Amino acid sequence: MKNLRKMIIRYFDFIEDKAFIDSNITVYKVEDIVKTVMKILAAKEEDNIIRTLLFCRDISVQGIFPDKTVKKFRQIIPGTPFFPLVEKLVYHPNYFIRSDAVNTLGKMSFQQKNEILEKAFSHYLECDPLICPRILFELFWLNDFSWELVKKLVTHHHFLFRWQVLDFLESYSFPVENGTSDYQEMNSILEKLSKDAHPLVRTEAVFKMAEHDGETPAIKPKHTVFSLSQAFLQKIYHHNNSRYHFLELEEFIAEKTFDVNM
Repeated sequence: MKNLRKMIIRYFDFIEDKAFIDSNITVYKVEDIVKTVMKILAAKEEDNIIRTLLFCRDISVQGIFPDKTVKKFRQIIPGTPFFPLVEKLVYHPNYFIRSDAVNTLGKMSFQQKNEILEKAFSHYLECDPLICPRILFELFWLNDFSWELVKKLVTHHHFLFRWQVLDFLESYSFPVENGTSDYQEMNSILEKLSKDAHPLVRTEAVFKMAEHDGETPAIKPKHTVFSLSQAFLQKIYHHNNSRYHFLELEEFIAEKTFDVNM
């Protein structure tokens, strides 16, 4: 199965390529595909793990691989060590691997595995502000979203976690209508953050609240949580420093926002 392993890894370079899929993937039995996927995920080759997680996301949803392949794959994996392997990757020291594992659980949409994400959210409330909004979105995608989880970020003692609430609301264009309970929850959260003790959180929250209320907001904040978070991720990616500590993120933001009056 060495050639199958190679093709699964190479799929990353031929995403959604029907010709590649037909010639190099679906010629194998789905049972063999599953076994090979698990061997790759259990190994320590980090780039191959990331490539294979993308493969798993695509082969488990309709529209890319043949329907019969998707159906068979989804039938087989619940009875294998696949999900325990992915759960282990959710706690991987490499940020990009754990983020991809979170994304994989969401996109594969096995509702009975939502508890893996909920458990991970509680864990990362202590150490990784960047992944928290990713987990929230996947739970939202899985229709298992709770404002109570968001409030755990809102009331966090560290500003980096509170600030990430705005990233969640911004990045995923949370669909709320005026008068609904979701609208009221969002309004309450923005109001609280608009009075936050930290100027970076407070300034952006005031801006978002004006947008939310349909007003013409003031000038967009110079420093936003999304732009600085992305800049930090680019930095650790290009410097091969994916095992970051959130204090490194704090130092990075302090350096980039030295002009902010604390």
